[in-house]
Amino acid sequence: MEIHPITADHGILLGLGDDDHEQYLLADGTRDLAGAWDMGSQALTNVNVDGGTVDNVALGATCTQAEWDAAYAHISATGAQHSYIDQAVLTTSSPTFERVNLLDADADATVKMQTGVAVDFPIPVSPGSASEGTIVDNLNPWNNPTNIIAGAGFADCTVDEAISDDLRAYNFNFDTAEFYPVPADATITGIEVQISRKASQTSSVRDESIRLVNGDGNVVGDNKKSATYWPSTDTWATYGGAGDMWGTSLTAADIRDSDFGVDILIETYTSEELETGYVYWVRILVYFTRVTYFTAGIDETDLSYKISYNSVLGGTDRIVIDPDGNTKIGDGTNQAEISSSGDLTFVGSAGLAFGCLDGIDETVVCTVQNTWYQVTFDTAGPVNNVEADIVNNELQVTYEGIYQVGVTACFHSNPSADFELLVKKTDGTVDLAPHLFQTTAFANKVENTAGYCLIDINAGDRVELWVRCTSGTTSAVFDHISLIITQIGGT
Repeated sequence: MEIHPITADHGILLGLGDDDHEQYLLADGTRDLAGAWDMGSQALTNVNVDGGTVDNVALGATCTQAEWDAAYAHISATGAQHSYIDQAVLTTSSPTFERVNLLDADADATVKMQTGVAVDFPIPVSPGSASEGTIVDNLNPWNNPTNIIAGAGFADCTVDEAISDDLRAYNFNFDTAEFYPVPADATITGIEVQISRKASQTSSVRDESIRLVNGDGNVVGDNKKSATYWPSTDTWATYGGAGDMWGTSLTAADIRDSDFGVDILIETYTSEELETGYVYWVRILVYFTRVTYFTAGIDETDLSYKISYNSVLGGTDRIVIDPDGNTKIGDGTNQAEISSSGDLTFVGSAGLAFGCLDGIDETVVCTVQNTWYQVTFDTAGPVNNVEADIVNNELQVTYEGIYQVGVTACFHSNPSADFELLVKKTDGTVDLAPHLFQTTAFANKVENTAGYCLIDINAGDRVELWVRCTSGTTSAVFDHISLIITQIGGT
Protein backbone atom coordinates (compact mmCIF):
# COMPACT_ATOMS: atom_id res chain seq x y z
CA MET A 1 0.00 0.00 0.00
CA GLU A 2 1.30 3.35 -1.05
CA ILE A 3 1.05 6.05 1.58
CA HIS A 4 1.08 9.70 0.51
CA PRO A 5 2.00 12.44 2.89
CA ILE A 6 -0.64 14.98 3.94
CA THR A 7 -0.57 18.14 1.77
CA ALA A 8 -2.46 21.41 1.57
CA ASP A 9 -1.24 22.02 -1.99
CA HIS A 10 -3.91 20.79 -4.41
CA GLY A 11 -1.55 21.41 -7.27
CA ILE A 12 0.48 18.24 -6.50
CA LEU A 13 -2.64 16.04 -6.34
CA LEU A 14 -3.19 13.60 -9.18
CA GLY A 15 -6.41 13.24 -11.21
CA LEU A 16 -7.81 16.73 -10.67
CA GLY A 17 -8.97 16.91 -14.30
CA ASP A 18 -10.89 13.66 -14.11
CA ASP A 19 -14.72 14.04 -14.25
CA ASP A 20 -15.48 11.23 -11.85
CA HIS A 21 -17.91 13.05 -9.46
CA GLU A 22 -21.14 13.37 -11.43
CA GLN A 23 -23.08 14.66 -8.42
CA TYR A 24 -21.26 17.98 -8.77
CA LEU A 25 -21.99 20.86 -11.17
CA LEU A 26 -19.19 21.87 -13.47
CA ALA A 27 -17.93 25.45 -13.36
CA ASP A 28 -18.05 25.74 -17.15
CA GLY A 29 -21.80 24.92 -17.11
CA THR A 30 -21.47 21.84 -19.37
CA ARG A 31 -23.37 19.44 -17.07
CA ASP A 32 -27.18 19.63 -16.98
CA LEU A 33 -29.16 19.17 -13.80
CA ALA A 34 -30.62 15.70 -13.47
CA GLY A 35 -33.58 16.95 -11.42
CA ALA A 36 -35.39 19.97 -10.03
CA TRP A 37 -33.83 22.08 -7.29
CA ASP A 38 -35.70 23.00 -4.14
CA MET A 39 -34.12 26.10 -2.63
CA GLY A 40 -36.14 25.87 0.54
CA SER A 41 -35.89 29.22 2.33
CA GLN A 42 -32.81 30.23 0.32
CA ALA A 43 -32.73 32.50 -2.74
CA LEU A 44 -30.70 32.69 -5.91
CA THR A 45 -29.23 36.10 -6.63
CA ASN A 46 -27.69 37.72 -9.70
CA VAL A 47 -29.44 35.24 -12.02
CA ASN A 48 -29.53 35.92 -15.76
CA VAL A 49 -32.34 34.27 -17.72
CA ASP A 50 -31.64 34.36 -21.43
CA GLY A 51 -33.89 31.59 -22.77
CA GLY A 52 -35.32 28.18 -22.04
CA THR A 53 -38.47 27.59 -19.99
CA VAL A 54 -39.74 28.32 -16.52
CA ASP A 55 -42.15 25.56 -15.45
CA ASN A 56 -42.92 24.84 -19.10
CA VAL A 57 -43.39 28.55 -19.93
CA ALA A 58 -41.06 29.36 -22.85
CA LEU A 59 -38.75 32.35 -22.61
CA GLY A 60 -37.04 33.87 -25.63
CA ALA A 61 -33.36 34.63 -26.01
CA THR A 62 -34.23 38.18 -24.91
CA CYS A 63 -36.88 37.85 -22.21
CA THR A 64 -39.80 40.20 -22.90
CA GLN A 65 -42.19 41.73 -20.39
CA ALA A 66 -45.00 39.58 -21.78
CA GLU A 67 -42.93 36.45 -21.19
CA TRP A 68 -42.20 37.52 -17.66
CA ASP A 69 -45.91 38.23 -17.16
CA ALA A 70 -46.69 34.66 -18.16
CA ALA A 71 -43.94 33.17 -16.02
CA TYR A 72 -43.90 35.35 -12.92
CA ALA A 73 -46.18 33.13 -10.83
CA HIS A 74 -43.71 30.26 -11.26
CA ILE A 75 -40.75 32.47 -10.39
CA SER A 76 -42.00 34.05 -7.18
CA ALA A 77 -45.14 33.62 -5.11
CA THR A 78 -44.77 37.08 -3.61
CA GLY A 79 -43.13 39.05 -6.38
CA ALA A 80 -40.19 39.83 -4.10
CA GLN A 81 -36.82 40.49 -5.80
CA HIS A 82 -38.44 40.84 -9.23
CA SER A 83 -39.56 43.70 -11.45
CA TYR A 84 -42.99 42.14 -11.88
CA ILE A 85 -45.19 42.20 -8.76
CA ASP A 86 -47.68 39.43 -8.12
CA GLN A 87 -51.16 40.99 -7.88
CA ALA A 88 -51.80 38.86 -4.80
CA VAL A 89 -49.23 41.01 -3.02
CA LEU A 90 -51.09 44.18 -3.92
CA THR A 91 -54.40 42.84 -2.63
CA THR A 92 -53.07 41.75 0.74
CA SER A 93 -53.61 43.89 3.79
CA SER A 94 -51.17 46.84 3.92
CA PRO A 95 -48.48 45.67 1.46
CA THR A 96 -45.04 47.16 2.05
CA PHE A 97 -42.43 47.87 -0.62
CA GLU A 98 -38.91 48.83 0.41
CA ARG A 99 -36.18 50.53 -1.62
CA VAL A 100 -38.24 50.89 -4.79
CA ASN A 101 -36.40 52.64 -7.64
CA LEU A 102 -38.02 53.76 -10.89
CA LEU A 103 -35.33 53.73 -13.54
CA ASP A 104 -36.36 54.27 -17.16
CA ALA A 105 -33.95 55.82 -19.64
CA ASP A 106 -36.42 55.89 -22.53
CA ALA A 107 -39.61 57.29 -20.96
CA ASP A 108 -40.89 59.30 -18.03
CA ALA A 109 -40.29 57.83 -14.60
CA THR A 110 -43.94 57.70 -13.54
CA VAL A 111 -46.27 55.90 -11.20
CA LYS A 112 -49.79 55.36 -12.57
CA MET A 113 -52.82 54.74 -10.44
CA GLN A 114 -56.29 53.80 -11.68
CA THR A 115 -59.36 53.33 -9.54
CA GLY A 116 -63.12 52.98 -9.96
CA VAL A 117 -65.22 55.27 -7.76
CA ALA A 118 -68.89 54.64 -7.00
CA VAL A 119 -70.94 57.66 -5.97
CA ASP A 120 -73.21 56.37 -3.21
CA PHE A 121 -74.42 59.69 -1.78
CA PRO A 122 -75.32 62.00 -4.66
CA ILE A 123 -76.85 65.42 -4.05
CA PRO A 124 -80.39 66.17 -5.29
CA VAL A 125 -80.29 68.68 -8.15
CA SER A 126 -83.10 71.01 -9.18
CA PRO A 127 -84.06 71.70 -12.80
CA GLY A 128 -83.15 74.86 -14.65
CA SER A 129 -86.26 74.75 -16.85
CA ALA A 130 -89.82 73.47 -16.78
CA SER A 131 -92.69 73.36 -19.27
CA GLU A 132 -96.06 71.75 -19.85
CA GLY A 133 -97.82 70.07 -22.76
CA THR A 134 -94.75 68.56 -24.42
CA ILE A 135 -96.34 65.18 -25.27
CA VAL A 136 -99.91 65.67 -23.99
CA ASP A 137 -101.32 69.11 -24.73
CA ASN A 138 -104.58 71.02 -24.28
CA LEU A 139 -106.37 68.38 -22.21
CA ASN A 140 -105.86 69.83 -18.76
CA PRO A 141 -102.94 72.30 -18.76
CA TRP A 142 -100.60 73.07 -15.88
CA ASN A 143 -100.52 76.63 -14.60
CA ASN A 144 -97.17 78.22 -13.68
CA PRO A 145 -94.99 75.21 -14.59
CA THR A 146 -91.73 77.11 -13.92
CA ASN A 147 -92.63 77.35 -10.22
CA ILE A 148 -91.24 73.82 -9.75
CA ILE A 149 -87.69 74.88 -10.65
CA ALA A 150 -86.61 75.53 -7.07
CA GLY A 151 -89.71 75.49 -4.90
CA ALA A 152 -90.71 78.98 -6.02
CA GLY A 153 -94.39 78.09 -5.71
CA PHE A 154 -96.84 75.49 -6.93
CA ALA A 155 -97.55 74.45 -10.49
CA ASP A 156 -101.19 73.37 -10.49
CA CYS A 157 -103.47 71.42 -12.79
CA THR A 158 -107.23 71.00 -12.44
CA VAL A 159 -108.52 67.68 -13.80
CA ASP A 160 -112.12 66.55 -14.39
CA GLU A 161 -112.08 62.73 -14.17
CA ALA A 162 -109.39 62.65 -16.83
CA ILE A 163 -105.64 62.89 -17.48
CA SER A 164 -103.57 66.05 -17.25
CA ASP A 165 -101.13 67.50 -19.75
CA ASP A 166 -97.59 66.45 -19.00
CA LEU A 167 -95.44 68.58 -16.69
CA ARG A 168 -91.77 68.37 -17.64
CA ALA A 169 -88.72 69.29 -15.52
CA TYR A 170 -85.44 69.41 -17.47
CA ASN A 171 -82.13 71.24 -17.94
CA PHE A 172 -80.66 69.99 -14.65
CA ASN A 173 -77.15 71.19 -15.61
CA PHE A 174 -75.50 67.94 -14.57
CA ASP A 175 -72.62 68.85 -16.88
CA THR A 176 -71.73 71.97 -14.89
CA ALA A 177 -73.55 71.53 -11.56
CA GLU A 178 -71.51 73.40 -8.96
CA PHE A 179 -71.95 70.85 -6.18
CA TYR A 180 -72.53 67.65 -8.14
CA PRO A 181 -71.43 67.45 -11.80
CA VAL A 182 -71.68 64.12 -13.62
CA PRO A 183 -68.35 63.49 -15.42
CA ALA A 184 -68.46 62.80 -19.15
CA ASP A 185 -66.71 59.45 -18.59
CA ALA A 186 -69.09 58.28 -15.86
CA THR A 187 -71.14 55.07 -16.06
CA ILE A 188 -74.69 55.70 -14.83
CA THR A 189 -75.88 53.10 -12.31
CA GLY A 190 -79.12 54.55 -10.92
CA ILE A 191 -81.53 57.49 -11.09
CA GLU A 192 -83.83 58.79 -8.36
CA VAL A 193 -86.59 61.34 -8.86
CA GLN A 194 -88.07 63.29 -5.93
CA ILE A 195 -91.37 65.15 -6.33
CA SER A 196 -92.94 67.40 -3.70
CA ARG A 197 -96.72 67.38 -4.38
CA LYS A 198 -100.21 67.49 -2.93
CA ALA A 199 -103.88 67.30 -4.01
CA SER A 200 -106.91 69.51 -3.36
CA GLN A 201 -108.31 66.69 -1.23
CA THR A 202 -107.32 63.17 -0.25
CA SER A 203 -108.13 60.21 -2.51
CA SER A 204 -108.64 62.44 -5.52
CA VAL A 205 -105.40 62.73 -7.55
CA ARG A 206 -102.63 60.22 -8.26
CA ASP A 207 -99.83 59.51 -10.72
CA GLU A 208 -100.74 58.58 -14.26
CA SER A 209 -97.17 58.57 -15.60
CA ILE A 210 -93.72 59.25 -14.11
CA ARG A 211 -91.07 58.66 -16.78
CA LEU A 212 -87.59 59.86 -17.62
CA VAL A 213 -86.63 62.03 -20.59
CA ASN A 214 -83.39 61.22 -22.42
CA GLY A 215 -80.86 63.56 -24.02
CA ASP A 216 -82.91 63.70 -27.22
CA GLY A 217 -85.97 64.95 -25.35
CA ASN A 218 -87.85 61.65 -25.71
CA VAL A 219 -89.75 59.90 -22.92
CA VAL A 220 -88.02 56.56 -22.21
CA GLY A 221 -88.03 53.59 -19.85
CA ASP A 222 -90.35 52.34 -17.16
CA ASN A 223 -93.43 54.16 -15.90
CA LYS A 224 -92.75 54.55 -12.17
CA LYS A 225 -96.27 55.73 -11.33
CA SER A 226 -97.68 54.84 -7.93
CA ALA A 227 -101.25 53.78 -7.27
CA THR A 228 -101.21 55.76 -4.01
CA TYR A 229 -103.30 58.93 -4.03
CA TRP A 230 -101.55 62.22 -3.39
CA PRO A 231 -101.96 63.61 0.15
CA SER A 232 -103.70 66.89 0.84
CA THR A 233 -100.54 68.35 2.40
CA ASP A 234 -97.27 68.92 0.57
CA THR A 235 -95.24 65.68 0.77
CA TRP A 236 -92.14 64.32 -0.97
CA ALA A 237 -92.45 61.13 -3.05
CA THR A 238 -89.45 59.15 -4.30
CA TYR A 239 -89.23 57.16 -7.53
CA GLY A 240 -86.29 54.91 -8.47
CA GLY A 241 -83.01 55.00 -6.60
CA ALA A 242 -79.50 53.54 -6.47
CA GLY A 243 -79.17 50.67 -8.94
CA ASP A 244 -82.48 51.50 -10.66
CA MET A 245 -82.01 52.49 -14.32
CA TRP A 246 -85.76 52.64 -15.06
CA GLY A 247 -85.32 50.03 -17.80
CA THR A 248 -83.04 52.34 -19.78
CA SER A 249 -79.40 52.43 -20.83
CA LEU A 250 -78.97 56.16 -20.26
CA THR A 251 -75.40 57.38 -20.58
CA ALA A 252 -73.49 60.28 -19.05
CA ALA A 253 -74.08 62.16 -22.33
CA ASP A 254 -77.85 61.84 -21.76
CA ILE A 255 -77.65 62.98 -18.14
CA ARG A 256 -75.44 65.97 -19.02
CA ASP A 257 -77.74 67.06 -21.86
CA SER A 258 -80.08 69.98 -21.18
CA ASP A 259 -83.06 67.92 -22.42
CA PHE A 260 -82.64 65.24 -19.73
CA GLY A 261 -85.36 65.30 -17.10
CA VAL A 262 -88.63 63.78 -15.92
CA ASP A 263 -92.16 63.90 -17.34
CA ILE A 264 -95.18 63.91 -14.99
CA LEU A 265 -98.88 63.24 -15.70
CA ILE A 266 -101.69 62.96 -13.15
CA GLU A 267 -105.20 61.51 -13.20
CA THR A 268 -108.34 61.66 -11.08
CA TYR A 269 -111.36 59.36 -10.73
CA THR A 270 -113.38 61.05 -8.02
CA SER A 271 -117.02 61.87 -8.32
CA GLU A 272 -116.27 65.54 -7.78
CA GLU A 273 -116.40 67.67 -10.90
CA LEU A 274 -112.96 69.19 -10.50
CA GLU A 275 -109.85 68.15 -8.57
CA THR A 276 -106.48 69.89 -8.54
CA GLY A 277 -102.97 68.50 -8.27
CA TYR A 278 -100.11 70.70 -7.08
CA VAL A 279 -96.38 70.15 -7.69
CA TYR A 280 -94.04 72.28 -5.59
CA TRP A 281 -90.57 70.99 -6.41
CA VAL A 282 -88.83 68.36 -8.56
CA ARG A 283 -85.31 67.06 -7.94
CA ILE A 284 -83.16 64.31 -9.47
CA LEU A 285 -80.25 62.32 -8.00
CA VAL A 286 -77.90 60.44 -10.32
CA TYR A 287 -75.76 57.51 -9.13
CA PHE A 288 -72.67 56.65 -11.17
CA THR A 289 -69.24 55.08 -11.20
CA ARG A 290 -66.17 56.29 -13.01
CA VAL A 291 -62.58 55.27 -13.58
CA THR A 292 -60.14 57.83 -12.20
CA TYR A 293 -56.56 58.10 -13.39
CA PHE A 294 -53.75 59.77 -11.52
CA THR A 295 -50.20 59.77 -12.80
CA ALA A 296 -47.25 61.09 -10.83
CA GLY A 297 -43.68 61.44 -11.98
CA ILE A 298 -41.02 63.49 -13.71
CA ASP A 299 -41.90 64.88 -17.13
CA GLU A 300 -38.79 64.69 -19.33
CA THR A 301 -40.01 67.59 -21.49
CA ASP A 302 -39.32 70.14 -18.75
CA LEU A 303 -37.91 68.01 -15.89
CA SER A 304 -40.82 69.04 -13.65
CA TYR A 305 -42.42 66.72 -11.15
CA LYS A 306 -46.13 66.50 -11.95
CA ILE A 307 -49.34 64.95 -10.70
CA SER A 308 -51.77 64.64 -13.58
CA TYR A 309 -55.46 63.80 -13.66
CA ASN A 310 -54.89 61.48 -16.60
CA SER A 311 -53.08 58.31 -17.61
CA VAL A 312 -50.15 60.38 -18.92
CA LEU A 313 -48.32 63.51 -17.80
CA GLY A 314 -49.06 66.83 -19.48
CA GLY A 315 -52.29 68.51 -20.49
CA THR A 316 -54.27 67.81 -17.32
CA ASP A 317 -51.60 68.42 -14.70
CA ARG A 318 -52.98 69.49 -11.34
CA ILE A 319 -49.69 69.97 -9.44
CA VAL A 320 -46.42 70.98 -11.08
CA ILE A 321 -43.12 71.48 -9.24
CA ASP A 322 -40.34 72.73 -11.50
CA PRO A 323 -36.61 72.08 -10.92
CA ASP A 324 -36.26 75.48 -9.22
CA GLY A 325 -38.89 74.58 -6.60
CA ASN A 326 -41.73 76.76 -7.93
CA THR A 327 -45.14 75.11 -7.52
CA LYS A 328 -48.35 75.50 -9.51
CA ILE A 329 -51.66 74.12 -8.29
CA GLY A 330 -54.69 74.24 -10.59
CA ASP A 331 -55.72 73.43 -14.14
CA GLY A 332 -53.02 75.39 -15.96
CA THR A 333 -55.29 78.36 -16.63
CA ASN A 334 -56.82 79.04 -13.22
CA GLN A 335 -54.27 78.22 -10.57
CA ALA A 336 -52.35 79.26 -7.49
CA GLU A 337 -48.61 79.73 -8.00
CA ILE A 338 -46.19 79.50 -5.09
CA SER A 339 -42.62 80.59 -5.71
CA SER A 340 -39.66 78.80 -4.14
CA SER A 341 -39.39 81.75 -1.75
CA GLY A 342 -43.02 81.36 -0.62
CA ASP A 343 -44.76 84.13 -2.58
CA LEU A 344 -48.37 83.29 -3.51
CA THR A 345 -49.97 84.49 -6.76
CA PHE A 346 -53.44 83.70 -8.13
CA VAL A 347 -53.81 83.33 -11.90
CA GLY A 348 -57.05 83.45 -13.89
CA SER A 349 -60.18 83.06 -11.78
CA ALA A 350 -58.36 81.23 -9.00
CA GLY A 351 -58.53 82.69 -5.52
CA LEU A 352 -60.85 83.01 -2.61
CA ALA A 353 -64.58 83.01 -3.37
CA PHE A 354 -66.21 86.27 -4.42
CA GLY A 355 -69.27 87.48 -6.32
CA CYS A 356 -71.19 90.58 -7.31
CA LEU A 357 -74.70 91.64 -8.28
CA ASP A 358 -75.28 94.96 -10.05
CA GLY A 359 -78.38 97.09 -10.52
CA ILE A 360 -78.85 100.21 -12.66
CA ASP A 361 -81.78 102.65 -12.60
CA GLU A 362 -83.68 100.47 -10.16
CA THR A 363 -86.63 102.05 -8.38
CA VAL A 364 -87.29 100.80 -4.86
CA VAL A 365 -90.82 101.54 -3.70
CA CYS A 366 -91.28 101.20 0.05
CA THR A 367 -95.04 101.42 0.30
CA VAL A 368 -94.99 101.06 4.08
CA GLN A 369 -92.48 102.89 6.21
CA ASN A 370 -90.22 100.80 8.47
CA THR A 371 -90.93 97.71 6.34
CA TRP A 372 -88.04 95.93 4.66
CA TYR A 373 -88.13 95.41 0.86
CA GLN A 374 -85.68 93.31 -1.15
CA VAL A 375 -83.52 95.12 -3.70
CA THR A 376 -83.62 93.66 -7.23
CA PHE A 377 -80.66 93.55 -9.60
CA ASP A 378 -80.13 93.64 -13.36
CA THR A 379 -76.97 91.64 -13.93
CA ALA A 380 -74.35 89.46 -12.33
CA GLY A 381 -70.86 90.86 -11.96
CA PRO A 382 -67.69 88.75 -11.75
CA VAL A 383 -68.01 85.57 -9.68
CA ASN A 384 -65.67 82.85 -8.44
CA ASN A 385 -67.11 79.90 -6.50
CA VAL A 386 -70.20 82.05 -5.88
CA GLU A 387 -73.49 81.66 -7.74
CA ALA A 388 -75.25 84.87 -8.78
CA ASP A 389 -79.01 84.26 -8.82
CA ILE A 390 -80.63 87.08 -10.80
CA VAL A 391 -84.10 85.51 -10.53
CA ASN A 392 -84.07 85.59 -6.73
CA ASN A 393 -81.62 88.52 -6.42
CA GLU A 394 -79.24 86.52 -4.25
CA LEU A 395 -75.62 85.47 -4.05
CA GLN A 396 -75.12 81.84 -3.03
CA VAL A 397 -71.75 80.64 -1.74
CA THR A 398 -70.13 77.29 -2.47
CA TYR A 399 -67.62 77.06 0.38
CA GLU A 400 -68.34 77.91 3.96
CA GLY A 401 -66.15 80.52 5.57
CA ILE A 402 -65.97 84.10 6.75
CA TYR A 403 -67.16 86.57 4.11
CA GLN A 404 -67.03 90.31 3.82
CA VAL A 405 -70.31 91.60 2.39
CA GLY A 406 -70.40 95.14 1.11
CA VAL A 407 -72.61 97.56 -0.81
CA THR A 408 -71.74 100.45 -3.09
CA ALA A 409 -74.59 102.65 -4.28
CA CYS A 410 -75.52 105.91 -5.94
CA PHE A 411 -79.16 106.77 -5.27
CA HIS A 412 -81.51 109.65 -4.58
CA SER A 413 -85.06 110.58 -3.58
CA ASN A 414 -87.10 113.74 -3.67
CA PRO A 415 -88.22 115.04 -1.24
CA SER A 416 -85.63 114.02 1.31
CA ALA A 417 -86.06 110.80 3.28
CA ASP A 418 -84.26 108.47 5.64
CA PHE A 419 -83.39 105.00 4.35
CA GLU A 420 -81.59 102.00 5.81
CA LEU A 421 -79.80 99.29 3.88
CA LEU A 422 -79.00 95.86 5.30
CA VAL A 423 -77.54 92.57 4.24
CA LYS A 424 -79.58 89.50 5.12
CA LYS A 425 -78.39 85.91 5.08
CA THR A 426 -80.82 83.13 4.20
CA ASP A 427 -80.58 79.37 3.85
CA GLY A 428 -82.65 79.51 0.68
CA THR A 429 -86.06 79.18 2.37
CA VAL A 430 -85.95 80.55 5.91
CA ASP A 431 -84.84 84.09 6.77
CA LEU A 432 -82.23 84.30 9.48
CA ALA A 433 -81.39 87.24 11.69
CA PRO A 434 -80.54 90.28 9.49
CA HIS A 435 -77.10 91.82 9.51
CA LEU A 436 -77.33 95.60 9.58
CA PHE A 437 -74.26 97.18 8.01
CA GLN A 438 -75.22 100.80 7.44
CA THR A 439 -77.82 103.43 8.24
CA THR A 440 -77.97 106.35 5.83
CA ALA A 441 -80.07 109.48 5.96
CA PHE A 442 -79.95 111.56 2.79
CA ALA A 443 -81.66 114.34 0.92
CA ASN A 444 -81.82 114.41 -2.85
CA LYS A 445 -78.72 112.45 -3.98
CA VAL A 446 -76.04 110.41 -2.24
CA GLU A 447 -72.93 109.41 -4.15
CA ASN A 448 -70.84 106.27 -3.57
CA THR A 449 -72.45 105.20 -0.34
CA ALA A 450 -70.48 102.21 0.87
CA GLY A 451 -70.24 99.92 3.84
CA TYR A 452 -69.56 96.33 4.78
CA CYS A 453 -70.06 93.66 7.42
CA LEU A 454 -68.50 90.28 8.20
CA ILE A 455 -70.73 87.19 8.07
CA ASP A 456 -69.92 83.56 8.85
CA ILE A 457 -71.55 81.71 5.95
CA ASN A 458 -72.18 77.99 5.49
CA ALA A 459 -71.97 76.30 2.09
CA GLY A 460 -75.26 76.85 0.26
CA ASP A 461 -76.25 79.98 2.22
CA ARG A 462 -77.57 82.94 0.26
CA VAL A 463 -77.06 86.66 0.77
CA GLU A 464 -79.56 89.38 -0.17
CA LEU A 465 -79.80 93.18 0.06
CA TRP A 466 -82.84 94.84 1.64
CA VAL A 467 -83.92 98.48 2.07
CA ARG A 468 -86.53 100.32 4.13
CA CYS A 469 -87.71 103.89 4.50
CA THR A 470 -87.77 105.22 8.04
CA SER A 471 -89.16 108.67 7.31
CA GLY A 472 -90.18 110.97 4.44
CA THR A 473 -90.89 109.67 0.94
CA THR A 474 -91.43 105.96 0.37
CA SER A 475 -89.49 105.57 -2.87
CA ALA A 476 -85.90 105.90 -3.99
CA VAL A 477 -84.09 105.59 -7.32
CA PHE A 478 -80.79 103.70 -7.40
CA ASP A 479 -78.68 105.09 -10.24
CA HIS A 480 -76.31 102.24 -9.44
CA ILE A 481 -76.11 99.69 -6.65
CA SER A 482 -73.89 96.66 -6.15
CA LEU A 483 -73.93 93.82 -3.65
CA ILE A 484 -70.42 92.42 -3.27
CA ILE A 485 -69.31 89.36 -1.31
CA THR A 486 -65.69 88.28 -0.78
CA GLN A 487 -64.31 85.38 1.24
CA ILE A 488 -61.58 86.48 3.61
CA GLY A 489 -61.03 83.28 5.57
CA GLY A 490 -62.11 79.75 6.32
CA THR A 491 -64.29 78.53 9.13
